[in-house]
Amino acid sequence: MILSGILLLIMVLLSGPLWILISGQLDLKTHWSVASRESSGTAPSPDNFPEASVRVYYARSFNWRGAFGVHSWLALKEKNGKSFQIFQVIGWRLFSSQSSVDVHWGDPARYWYGEEPVLLGEITGVEAEQAIPLIREAAENYPFAWNYRVWPGPNSNTFISHLMRSAGNLPFGLPPNAIGKDYPVDGALFAKTPSNTGWQFSLYGVLGIIFSSAEGIRLQLLGLEFGWNPLRGECYWPGIGILSYY
Repeated sequence: MILSGILLLIMVLLSGPLWILISGQLDLKTHWSVASRESSGTAPSPDNFPEASVRVYYARSFNWRGAFGVHSWLALKEKNGKSFQIFQVIGWRLFSSQSSVDVHWGDPARYWYGEEPVLLGEITGVEAEQAIPLIREAAENYPFAWNYRVWPGPNSNTFISHLMRSAGNLPFGLPPNAIGKDYPVDGALFAKTPSNTGWQFSLYGVLGIIFSSAEGIRLQLLGLEFGWNPLRGECYWPGIGILSYY
């Protein structure tokens, strides 16, 4: 009976990733060195709007990893700024003795090695102006700049979650398949959610529960999340991510 229950749980946890794989949503053939990093053309030109902006993006991880999770990054533009500054963590930078924290200027909506970027949310104007110095300070003080683990973290999603919490006014949460987002940067197992609209308990991103108006109600098992948010009309499923029914 117990064995049957465990097997059923494993099947449910893997159902989403298996669907992503068999439905052909991932490019499993292209080598990373030639996978597209071109612009998607979806980000606004800084020349066309003077107000400050903070944007959070994500895209499926490269190759088979995309069946399980996504990579996220954050872009900001100051008031009257002429370019976006992009913040992300890239684990393989450590192999060349560089910090995993990558900060550069450029197009915030480039493909992530063949995967299309998705704009998760944005704040502008005074709210963005208030958030920008807090985000930069949090990036400089990120404690895992020289430590990276794909699962359960710290990874790229841990970093963006840290920046969002530090800003304090980004009213949206990372998608449920952003594995590593709940890895505690300060070691606290009980904390506010990245959106700062609720609370969560997380055992280092492996086991946890979330109650939040932005993230909804989520249950986390082995870093994979199920959930529901009636306020946003969304369901959450491992691997698949966000399922909107409105």
